[in-house]
Amino acid sequence: MGLHQEGKAAESVAALRQMLIMTANVRRDGEIVEIPAEELVPGDIVSFEAGAKVPADGRILVAATLEIEEAGLTGESTPVAKGTDPVPGDDVPLGDRVDMAYMNSQVTRGRGEIVVTATGMATEVGHISGMLSGVEQEKTPLTKQLDQITVLITIMAAAALVLIVILGLARGEDFDSLAVVAWAEDRYGLAVATTMGLATTSLLHIAAALEWRDPFRSVFNRNTIANGRFNILMLVALALTFLVTTVDGLERIFDTVELTGSQWRVCFVAVVSYLVLAELGKLVLRHIDREAADGRADANTRTTP
Repeated sequence: MGLHQEGKAAESVAALRQMLIMTANVRRDGEIVEIPAEELVPGDIVSFEAGAKVPADGRILVAATLEIEEAGLTGESTPVAKGTDPVPGDDVPLGDRVDMAYMNSQVTRGRGEIVVTATGMATEVGHISGMLSGVEQEKTPLTKQLDQITVLITIMAAAALVLIVILGLARGEDFDSLAVVAWAEDRYGLAVATTMGLATTSLLHIAAALEWRDPFRSVFNRNTIANGRFNILMLVALALTFLVTTVDGLERIFDTVELTGSQWRVCFVAVVSYLVLAELGKLVLRHIDREAADGRADANTRTTP
């Protein structure tokens, strides 16, 4: 279902991009042809009229009652009347360059022609885009806290793995038998091991879906499990996990076998271990959030006269 939704979203984005492709009416070999704006080069003669967007920066050659809205560049709230007369002086502000038209500005009235002087990142809009892309993006407080909890859970999981390995080796077990599937294969055979691996993976997915509905509150919080539709989906997934290991037809399809109570307990121990680690991580995250809130409150208190 998630893959299908992502595919539909990607198709919608691609369709929107196709609709938003900017085109330009350019004079080539004495004729006006429509081409994508990205194919323009300096020196091209481009014509446009009311309702169109200027596809590149250019010097105005023809202006018939031409007015262009340049609010995105200059902040002017009203369209600017354009003309062909040169504007004298050096370093003239953008808003006063009435003999120029700039990329992405909207033509609101009349028609005109320009000779392209700059395209792409060399345009005024491109300069602004370049300055914005050079600004370092700062992580939000939530992103920083999620990074901290990810590191914490990873460390805890690694510590638990090391502890399990040490205890297993101390009891004389082989290293390979310490993994759930390898352990099950050694004791019950490949069919049971595969089934236990499938059941454990399915249960872990259900637990993860419950656990990360809210990155702060406990999975046992009433607000976390209050969504009726979500709870139904989780119950259906849980029921399917059991049916795959109990119904003969499904067992043949998925190549599984029926598990005993002790085998199910091993699967549930792995899931409970994950829940414990996740809950401990959330506990630390809530503590960090409270400390940050207290720090902000203290700072506000000190700055208040």
